[in-house]
Amino acid sequence: MSERRSRLTFHAINVGVECLESRLVPSGSSGHGPAQVADIGSSSHGPANGPVATPAVSHTHLTGTLVSNDPLVKATGAVSLESETHKGKTSSEFHVQVSGLAANTTFDVTVTTVNGTVTNTVTVGKITTNAAGSGVLELANRGKAHPLPAEFPVITDTSIINVGANLSAKLSAPAPEVDSETNFKATLSDPTGVSKLQAQAEFESETEEGVAIRVFKVDVKKATPGATLDVKIGNTSVGSILVDASGLGHLVFSSHPSAGQSLSFPTGFPTLQDGSVITVGGVATGTFTKSR
Repeated sequence: MSERRSRLTFHAINVGVECLESRLVPSGSSGHGPAQVADIGSSSHGPANGPVATPAVSHTHLTGTLVSNDPLVKATGAVSLESETHKGKTSSEFHVQVSGLAANTTFDVTVTTVNGTVTNTVTVGKITTNAAGSGVLELANRGKAHPLPAEFPVITDTSIINVGANLSAKLSAPAPEVDSETNFKATLSDPTGVSKLQAQAEFESETEEGVAIRVFKVDVKKATPGATLDVKIGNTSVGSILVDASGLGHLVFSSHPSAGQSLSFPTGFPTLQDGSVITVGGVATGTFTKSR
């Protein structure tokens, strides 16, 4: 697209986080090993023929939304587990973020797993909220986060994460993200041949990682210098173009406008489709066609 959005930056919340390895019930293991996770959504690369080999790469991504079981507690939060095994080495990250809890308070973070009729709950860490009632727990077997406890449980899409007594989340594999892109173009001229005005119009719409980006632009040439040209889609006026001394002019709308380069989409901007008609200056017309 002619414009690309910048990546969002998330600012870390200044909170206290405490790892609870020493408070877990020992199970005969030692050290800080990688998180144990069910192999969900794994992929492998091996030879086309011959016996099936052990997957070279497996990846697990589970997420959940923390919701309150008490209507008087307006807290919420999110949980995610990311784990990848490559050539026998596993990298895992467990992230819990909360907001709306009591300020400057410490809450246990537990993982509950169910295996048949056996239910097991393990405390994996603590979150201490800040003055705004927000907090974060980050555990990983690599990097600067607190290490995963040795008894970190096997996590599947049936596991339940609890923060304190009121917040809980059931994990699941997130739905695959759908990226889409639509592009319409139109070439404009005076069908009577009286005016030499020519124009090109283009509309692009792209959804990437759940974020929609739209850009609409019209470029004119051979227009009367100093003229103001109305731009219509169907019977709807969407803007105007001021022609410069060279007979050129531009109009650009963007869902992410930038000063001096593009404007915000006007309210009521029409939905484009194959066959939509655009008119510039009341004389040059064209029909949008879908290019891809």
